[in-house]
Amino acid sequence: MTNHSIINQHQYLSLLLKSIIAGLLTAGIVYAWTNPTANPPSGGGALYYYNGNVGIATTTPASKLTVAGTIESTTGGIKFPDGTTQTTAVSTKYFIAYESASQSIANGSFTLVNMDTEVADTGNIFTPTAPAAYTATIPNGETWRLEATVQLDNGSTNAYVLTAIYKNGSVWRYGTLSSPGFSGGGGSSVTASGIAVGNGNDYYNVYIYQASGVAKPTNPGLIYTRFEGHKL
Repeated sequence: MTNHSIINQHQYLSLLLKSIIAGLLTAGIVYAWTNPTANPPSGGGALYYYNGNVGIATTTPASKLTVAGTIESTTGGIKFPDGTTQTTAVSTKYFIAYESASQSIANGSFTLVNMDTEVADTGNIFTPTAPAAYTATIPNGETWRLEATVQLDNGSTNAYVLTAIYKNGSVWRYGTLSSPGFSGGGGSSVTASGIAVGNGNDYYNVYIYQASGVAKPTNPGLIYTRFEGHKL
């Protein structure tokens, strides 16, 4: 074989390889083996490289990594751009209850608010009926954010008004103390909130205090007088 023939073969192979590479680049998709450890590697159709992105079970990934299916982390969790790592799913435990009927509020003392109607209670936290009526009990080891809002009935009062969350029968968290001229109905409401760590026994409920003045009853309903909690 002459040197000329060898050169032509090399040129031919070079052109062939360039054509194959150009074809792959034109197609824009690089297929990966689904069984790369086999001898020889086998399978296909699981991992794709397209337009600078990687796709798993999709040939058109729209982000740096697009997965058409379930993502599983067996250890370590998922790290986010702010540097935090999440190793467990976001909790869906919460409760929401409200007062369904107006009740009279005494002057100069705390009055238990009758949160008698449940909207939701995904963790069996809240009890709207006797003997532990209107009470939330946090399971052992769980951390919850509790919030209570109370509003007085239509019209204003010259009394100071505040909301409190009680724990085991004593004040645990106060809300903002309203000034005289507090407006009820569609006006101001008073809210108390706090972070509670449960032991399975402590119980929490809602009270309202109205200082001496013109007494006003509560304004019932979900958007006015309610008690809620969310597991953190």
